[in-house]
Amino acid sequence: MWFPIAIACILGAAAFYQFRPDLVYALAMFAERGRARLRNARVQVAGHDLAYLRGGSGEPVLLLHGFGADRYHWPRMAVHLTRHYEVVAPDLPGFGESSCDTHASYAVPAQVERIVALLDALGLDAVHVVGNSMGGHLAAAFARAHPERVRSLGLLDAAGVDPQGSTEFHQALAGGRNLLLADSRQDFRRLTSMMFVKPPVVPGRVLDHLGDRAMAHRAWYERVFNEYQDSYEPLEHGPALPTVPALVLWGREDRVLPVEDAQMFGRLLPDAEVVILPDTGHLPMLERPREVAEHCRALFQRASARTDQPSTSSST
Repeated sequence: MWFPIAIACILGAAAFYQFRPDLVYALAMFAERGRARLRNARVQVAGHDLAYLRGGSGEPVLLLHGFGADRYHWPRMAVHLTRHYEVVAPDLPGFGESSCDTHASYAVPAQVERIVALLDALGLDAVHVVGNSMGGHLAAAFARAHPERVRSLGLLDAAGVDPQGSTEFHQALAGGRNLLLADSRQDFRRLTSMMFVKPPVVPGRVLDHLGDRAMAHRAWYERVFNEYQDSYEPLEHGPALPTVPALVLWGREDRVLPVEDAQMFGRLLPDAEVVILPDTGHLPMLERPREVAEHCRALFQRASARTDQPSTSSST
């Protein structure tokens, strides 16, 4: 009796995978966020309906994803944080399941103020903020504009400075091709490969589903990227970044942003630790989640220890 039932279950699962890869992906993300003790929520912020993940307890940590990404870049790392920290990971305005406004700006200053509005809406004052790629640029710009709201700053393969070297991405962009935009499933597979040294295992049909989703948003992503690039103001050319405990962490084999940029950020941030991870690409929180979380926890603890130190005064 059990044999035909088992065969039916296998065939059902195969059909489910073949015809509904979107549900397979949704179930996988449900499992990842559940393991990380994160829940989905939504909030109205600055004219946008924002989706975000939130969970855990302790000092608040804000996680900002990169261009074309979403909040689900974080649960693999967040699972190592939420027992000690409250984690908030939004879909940035214009990305993921958050709304977009074709009449609004998505340049860095506008996005920074939306981040402030998000924290206000969630009742969060000062946070540890960690960003990857474009999200790292936003994190650094947020820290510079609102230093009183930043406990510590973590930059993972962050954008925001003049490139100190050349990468596959920059070379293609100079030739008129943006490798972050997908025109086909094959393009998306190449993009995924470019992001990692050892890509996470993703079934082919699910990868095609993600590629289809990226293609559906291609025109919008191109619009946002062009505005971001046209308004790009390298951080080293503006006001000084604040003296907050900072972590600059980079994948040595990053093919999007050159590893040499890590040293520039190290010079811009007076209290920064620079960490270069071998055999790691542009998304270290996905490729080495536990190791990256350990470095972030060390940063948060360093910041908290500084805050907890009693102040001293002298009298005459």
